[in-house]
Amino acid sequence: MIRYYPIVLAFIVSTMLAGCQNNESTTPSNAPPNTSQNDDHEHGDDDHDHDHEGGHGDEGPMRELGSSSAGGWTVTASISAGELVPGGETVVDCSVTGGSGTVSAVRCWIGTKDGKGAIKALAEIEDAAEPAHRHAHAEVPKPLADGSQLWIEVEESSGAKHVAGFELKK
Repeated sequence: MIRYYPIVLAFIVSTMLAGCQNNESTTPSNAPPNTSQNDDHEHGDDDHDHDHEGGHGDEGPMRELGSSSAGGWTVTASISAGELVPGGETVVDCSVTGGSGTVSAVRCWIGTKDGKGAIKALAEIEDAAEPAHRHAHAEVPKPLADGSQLWIEVEESSGAKHVAGFELKK
């Protein structure tokens, strides 16, 4: 009986693994949540279904939105060139400089300043040599409300949050 134990164990484990792999769901595990119920949801680049192996520089031309001040910080922003498509996403590049504290997080979203109906994306540092420069993929709400802007929130290590808004120039 003991000599069959490894075979039986291997069979049980392989059956369990096969069952896990065949567990189909109608909603993919990486699908974004319903934005109407998750007004304060955040996520980073890893939550999106796209490839970053080629580097962010391969994502096409950018449209400069300018700079704005938020709580002593200077925030500059640009988004993907071209028309924003409701229900799609846009690349956001931003930099946060100045300020008297330490930046602990930078988030961005498209929509209204209060973030209702938007999904906040965590903007991540692309290059450790340039920690002020950050990159994210922001989802464009569907429908896109009139007067929507790109909003960038700078959170300091103290917990203070400052928001800068940018018109979505065409």
